[in-house]
Amino acid sequence: FNAANFVFNTSQFENGLAFFPNLTLTADSNHLYLNFTAVPEPSTYGLGLGALLLAVAAIRRRRARA
Repeated sequence: FNAANFVFNTSQFENGLAFFPNLTLTADSNHLYLNFTAVPEPSTYGLGLGALLLAVAAIRRRRARA
């Protein structure tokens, strides 16, 4: 098995995207797998950052009361 021997035709993917760096090809003794790693949208990072900031603010507020 050599993954370099395979070509991905992504011309029919949504929005015409032709390059997916997060596609990998793996195999075991009986199966061939096409793995796709999802990349979160920027809003996901913003939501996570907002939650972190709220947690930090709550901790600071508790410490200020003590």
